[in-house]
Amino acid sequence: ESKALTALSEVVLFREADVNRAEELAREALDAAQRDEARVDALRMLETVAWWRGRLTEAEGYAEEQLEIARRLGRPDLESEALLALAGIYTSRREDERAEPLIERAQALAEESGSLSGKAHAHVEAGELHSWRNRDDEALAEFARARELFTEVGAATRLARVLLRTAVVVRRRGDLDEAEALCREGIRILKPLEDRGTLCEVQRMLAEVLLEQGKVGEAEVYALRAVET
Repeated sequence: ESKALTALSEVVLFREADVNRAEELAREALDAAQRDEARVDALRMLETVAWWRGRLTEAEGYAEEQLEIARRLGRPDLESEALLALAGIYTSRREDERAEPLIERAQALAEESGSLSGKAHAHVEAGELHSWRNRDDEALAEFARARELFTEVGAATRLARVLLRTAVVVRRRGDLDEAEALCREGIRILKPLEDRGTLCEVQRMLAEVLLEQGKVGEAEVYALRAVET
């Protein structure tokens, strides 16, 4: 029951963009959970809801709960994901010194567990940290490794998010054609998945890139599509 409620929460959040209902379902999932693994899933959804609302302190609390459970269970895969969630929060706050050791530890745990998805997520967060520090070459190298692994495991939504992050870096470097191509590929992946939360960000980015290229009419089309999404 808990896992079913968590799955419903995810669908409601990403497809319907109904944040309040997604939170209600995730809380029901947490209440129904009788196993720690199910609690982790529900907490991860509550953390995502908090992210959508921009409440990083709240998201941090949910990530810390996940980390505590993962360590109690002796699950390196779950511990790696929780550490990366915390690292992402710290990076967003520009707390680089707190994020860096967590990413390094998460990378080691992902190697230990053998989780390809975990390894890919670690590369994403490492790339994001490099991106914040304007180390573009290092960021692009990490994102490229993540793209390879997400492609290998078939994690389409996460792959599209890495394409978006890559587009941000190459746009900053002035390669607008490559940024445009990456955004269009992300949109192609996301449309059938109905992940509105990520799709609107990619559409917005594409609109900005097109505008910088002087393609005003097409930029307006994608800006309006992003609003609609």
